[in-house]
Amino acid sequence: MDTITNLELPTFDLSVVIAHLRCNNPSMDEKYLSMLEREYRRYLYLRRMFPKQIMAPSTEMDDLWHEHIMHTKLYAEHCNQYFGYFLHHTPSLGSNKNIEAAWNATKDAYRLCFGTELPSVKSGICSDEGGGPVEPGPDDCA
Repeated sequence: MDTITNLELPTFDLSVVIAHLRCNNPSMDEKYLSMLEREYRRYLYLRRMFPKQIMAPSTEMDDLWHEHIMHTKLYAEHCNQYFGYFLHHTPSLGSNKNIEAAWNATKDAYRLCFGTELPSVKSGICSDEGGGPVEPGPDDCA
C-alpha cells in the first residue's frame, strides 16, 4: 500500500500538556505517553488532511486532546499555527451509529495515510466539527 512518506505532522511543543496529563494520570509511563503524543499528532494530521470529514479519536487520544484544550491559549495558538483555524471539539456525536461512522472514518483515513492499523481498539465518544462525510481517496495522502 502506498502511504505518504513526507508527513507534515504538527511539531509544536506539547511538553506542558504532557506534563499535566502525567500529573493527573500517574499510572501513565513515559513509553505510553510518547506513544499517545505520536498518535495525537497523527490524529491532528488526519484532521488537516480531511477537514470536512467527521472523525472521532480513540479514547486514549481524546484524553490528550482534552488536556490540550484545557490550555486554551496554547491550544488556540497551536490550532492557528497548524490548521489556520480553531479546531472545535464536540463532546458527543449523539447516536452510537454516528459515533461508529466517525470512528470508522478515522480508522480508514489512518490506514490510508500511515499504511497500518490505528493502534487502539477503543473508539472515541468525542469528535470535531467536520463537515459532511467525505470518503478518503487514494490521492489524499500521496
